Amino acid sequence: MAKPTSAIDVRGRRRGFTLIESTIASVFLALAVVGVASSVTASANQLRHMEETAMAVSLAKQLMEEISAKAYGDLGDYINYTDTSAAIAAAGTSATDLAPGVTYTRTVTVTYRDSFNGTTDVSGPFATVRVRVTIPSGQIVEITKVFSETNLILN
Repeated sequence: MAKPTSAIDVRGRRRGFTLIESTIASVFLALAVVGVASSVTASANQLRHMEETAMAVSLAKQLMEEISAKAYGDLGDYINYTDTSAAIAAAGTSATDLAPGVTYTRTVTVTYRDSFNGTTDVSGPFATVRVRVTIPSGQIVEITKVFSETNLILN
């Protein structure tokens, strides 16, 4: 004959979890949830930083392409040039993915040289153009390009 099942064991005690066992299980569960939540938060922060850096690279390339399209004599127009993401969006450029309230700052430095590796000068046949974009976290993305007054043919 099968034993009847009941909530009381053979010694007369109730079966189930005690309050201490339930409390310990709850603590372990809470620790697991905190561990998962902290890794999700770290991943979200890393994603945001990667998106900001990608946008900064895009903004730097965009401005460098604009400068590259100008004649060599017009490079001086970009000496000490600075703009912010609000001005970029207002100008109707293709940088429409800028998040509202997030500020990127672009600055341009133009340095003229008397020869390719020569000393700096107020003018010269070579110019180094440096575009720097400061992202909201303060990190700087920088691209540099060398321009020459005449086309160079390297053999």
